[in-house]
Amino acid sequence: KKKTIEIGQELLILIEEFTELSYYALKNEIRAKEKQDWRDWITSYLNTIFISRSTQPIEGDHTDAILSRIDHALKSGKLNAAKKELDSLSLETRALMKEWIRKLEKLIEMEDKISQ
Repeated sequence: KKKTIEIGQELLILIEEFTELSYYALKNEIRAKEKQDWRDWITSYLNTIFISRSTQPIEGDHTDAILSRIDHALKSGKLNAAKKELDSLSLETRALMKEWIRKLEKLIEMEDKISQ
């Protein structure tokens, strides 16, 4: 029972960290797509200021859609589904989330040990 509580606490921390990290992932993606044209620069600049992330799971292969499905899986306690969605993110975004991914994998291991 103690381990179950510990996993629950770790999951809450993971969700909280994901919320912040997903903001940086989206901001990083916007900056990576910046172009040289001044209109594109202004658009990119405004996008980095007013970043919004989908809070409901949505279809698609863009970063916001993938992050929305990871968020949903985490909040539903489906850690393996969240991990599977991570594979759809760009290498850059996964590198940005490397430490967080390691924590998710550790939590999955803890959960697997309990269920054995």
